[in-house]
Amino acid sequence: MDLKTFQALLQTEGQAALADAEALEPTRLSLLRCLATLQKRYRPDLAKAALETACLRQQARQKFPTWWKRLYATREALEQASGEKIALYRASRYTGYPMVADLTCGLGADALALAMTGRFVEAIDQDPLRVALTQANAAAWNMDSRVRAKLADCLSWSQRASESVALWIDPDRRRNHQRHLHPDDYQPPLSVLMSRWGTSRPWGIKLAPGLPLSAVEAYRSEAEIEFIAAGGELKECVLWFGPLRSCERRATLVLPDPEVAHTPVADARETEAPKPPRPLIASLSASGPLPSPVYGPLANYVYHPSPAVVRAGLLDLLRERLGAARLHPRTTLLTADRPVTTPFADTYQVLERLPADLRHLRRTLKQSAFTSVTVVQCGSPLDAALWDKHCQQILRSFRLSVATSEGVFLLLTEDTQKPCLLIARKVLESPFPQPNF
Repeated sequence: MDLKTFQALLQTEGQAALADAEALEPTRLSLLRCLATLQKRYRPDLAKAALETACLRQQARQKFPTWWKRLYATREALEQASGEKIALYRASRYTGYPMVADLTCGLGADALALAMTGRFVEAIDQDPLRVALTQANAAAWNMDSRVRAKLADCLSWSQRASESVALWIDPDRRRNHQRHLHPDDYQPPLSVLMSRWGTSRPWGIKLAPGLPLSAVEAYRSEAEIEFIAAGGELKECVLWFGPLRSCERRATLVLPDPEVAHTPVADARETEAPKPPRPLIASLSASGPLPSPVYGPLANYVYHPSPAVVRAGLLDLLRERLGAARLHPRTTLLTADRPVTTPFADTYQVLERLPADLRHLRRTLKQSAFTSVTVVQCGSPLDAALWDKHCQQILRSFRLSVATSEGVFLLLTEDTQKPCLLIARKVLESPFPQPNF
């Protein structure tokens, strides 16, 4: 979709085409049939843009649980955008700054989050289509009075001398159809941005969560390095500079919403912006020296820490707070005699330890008659996909007439002896903590 077609999509005929495309409820199998139907009523480029937007909105439901119904995007911009809850959490860190410049605005998710949490936003991008997407997404939620989008290069932003304006930067990590991990391979590179913006003014930059830590080690004394996870998956790394820095390292978890009565999202035809839901956050942070590793034998319970905790280098801080020990230098599992409620790790009760031997596993599963087995990789050299295949084959080979109603977890790990298997039961989730900003 080019800029001219997108601008047409925002007009009366384009909005009618979009409404018709959404009414068709397109799927992958019905895509061509839906396109043919739309092309009977609208010109080909408008029909294609409407259908693409309808499909992208459906794909965006998980990433943008509130915003998806009004979202305008391209496929690449949607893939690169941060999710709604993470964007709202990050926006909360700009409290105290009435003006924020989003210097690489993309489709406008960060700009929208900043505006919804009370900031005025100058949204910059060097792609005219993405500038138009940002403005349209802000207008869809009646935030266009707070978001001003314009075509510009982030390195030549005209207000760069104004220290009162905080900055947010999400550089392009793709080049020549490849994703890059090292921040000096981004566009623009981190080293160039550091030279331009320094370390004293308030700004943050989004980095790939799998980046080599050596690439940012030099900034540890001047920046806060934060790893953010959601749904058990590591999502992003952020460097915070100037007054936005509050510690040396931080692990942040965006927690699932509690089971409460759901308030429906306003109809897409309404223009009033809803009050954004405040995401539930758990945060673990540290500055200065960290506790030394303490190892111990396998106990009754094990903790599998969030990848955000591990990447932030806070494993031993969490271990100390849980009163636990580490099993082995090559695994992230912690172990303790009694469980402690924590949002920073999945907690399991150990039912049995097995050597990494298929015969032992087969015998144990047959005797116990579990209904399902979920394999969890916990820093072991064992192949998780292969062991999952073994488990499913074993379960299918003897479906017993009398079986437990219980599913178990097979943790692939190491202890002081060798690679091993832990058959474990997951401890029930703890009550949701209050948001921690």
